[in-house]
Amino acid sequence: MRLIVTEKNIAAQKIAELLSDTKPTADKVYNTPVYRFTHQGVEHVAIGLRGHILEVDFVESVRYTSHRGWYGLDIEGREIEAYIPDNLPKPPFKKRKPFVEDGVELKAWKVEALPYLTFAPLEKNSRRKRNYPFAKESFQKSG
Repeated sequence: MRLIVTEKNIAAQKIAELLSDTKPTADKVYNTPVYRFTHQGVEHVAIGLRGHILEVDFVESVRYTSHRGWYGLDIEGREIEAYIPDNLPKPPFKKRKPFVEDGVELKAWKVEALPYLTFAPLEKNSRRKRNYPFAKESFQKSG
């Protein structure tokens, strides 16, 4: 059996509907809706959680050098390994947004960057670790 976890119940329901060989079965586990289905002979269960479980951010850009290959650059300039398919064009590019001489700028969200954005490395940050105004860690002890 395979478990599919989504951030929203509706996403779990739609995934089950799209992947299921037949109509998925709606069920509940401790009052949480789950969707049971079979896809290519393998049993699956899709479950949606409440709220956001991760904050995902794309790297600022992907760059390419002949000796290193593709890599992403985060907002602080750190290099993150990237797996860009060989069938996508490689630099040098003519300087025209979102392309730069040695790569592709992803934060511009230009249509031409979408194939690279699809394979760009992600930074996953747990939302609980962020310092939100009402996070438990941000309250100061008084007295």
